[in-house]
Amino acid sequence: MVRANGCYWCNEPSCLCGGTPTPTPLFDAFGRRVFEVGSGTGFLLVLEARPGSGGGTVGTFVPSPTPGAGIYPSLQILSSRNLGNGSVTICDTQPVNQGGGGIPGFGVHDFALDKVDALVDFACRFEAKLPSEPCTLGPDGLDATITPNLPSSARQFCAVVTRNIEFPVGDVVLTARVADTLGRTGPVVEIVVRRNP
Repeated sequence: MVRANGCYWCNEPSCLCGGTPTPTPLFDAFGRRVFEVGSGTGFLLVLEARPGSGGGTVGTFVPSPTPGAGIYPSLQILSSRNLGNGSVTICDTQPVNQGGGGIPGFGVHDFALDKVDALVDFACRFEAKLPSEPCTLGPDGLDATITPNLPSSARQFCAVVTRNIEFPVGDVVLTARVADTLGRTGPVVEIVVRRNP
């Protein structure tokens, strides 16, 4: 979770921290990082992936939004609760007030075939970036990835959280993994997005 201006390191304008420390991370009882937000929109979701030990290239594939096609995207994220209006329409980016938007949530995060449409729906909202052109800023206010020294073969995935995928009040668990260009998936990571009332 990153501020709308791309700043991760501190809460100063344009990320010019001037000695302001990075906020102390919060974790839940399961060891998952908790990101607290005051609003369900207006921030960035960022995921960084590097090549695994198998040597494959980080995948950036997003299949066409065809219901029931069963083709997994490279970036795979599941939400524990509906985002936006929870629409099952894949990659629907129409404004909410026009009936659009939403990603369905699931209580079980198992990446089973019945969840592929939702995985594609989430993945199509992200832009894959090279580490040399990140969507985030370092503590000096200059372009920088969150993970230091990401190799050029890594990727940073960025999405702006708009009303179409607004987070509800309370906790939402996001479960993610990334596949390489050969379809081999990396480790599963979970975070909690906590929207305060």
